[in-house]
Amino acid sequence: MVAVRARVVRVEEVAPGTTIGYGATWRADRPERIATVAIGYGDGIPRALAGRGSLLLHGTPCPIVGRISMDMTTANISAVEGVRVGDVATLIGRDGDAEITIDDIAEQVGTISYEILTGLSRRLPRIREAE
Repeated sequence: MVAVRARVVRVEEVAPGTTIGYGATWRADRPERIATVAIGYGDGIPRALAGRGSLLLHGTPCPIVGRISMDMTTANISAVEGVRVGDVATLIGRDGDAEITIDDIAEQVGTISYEILTGLSRRLPRIREAE
């Protein structure tokens, strides 16, 4: 099974009207909590997931907001309590009862799962988990 995970490197409260991402592509309508995760398109996360996809934190889907940059992805974590710097976000794989599959991502960005899988860059360490 393939899983892609990355650490939360920043958690912040943002006020209404605050914009997130290059080109200010997302704007908070109310006070929100945003997590920045240390993974981006340089690692193979499709830029087209911005505004469409989600990641999992503490087993809860959190919408990706703002543009995905080369090294960072931001998500709205307002629905999840207790997210802290150092927590692990799941972009592909299972977290608790929730799961994001390669097929899910491919559908959201209009491609095939093989393109998502082969697009994962060498920057991502390959770790074989014990069976």
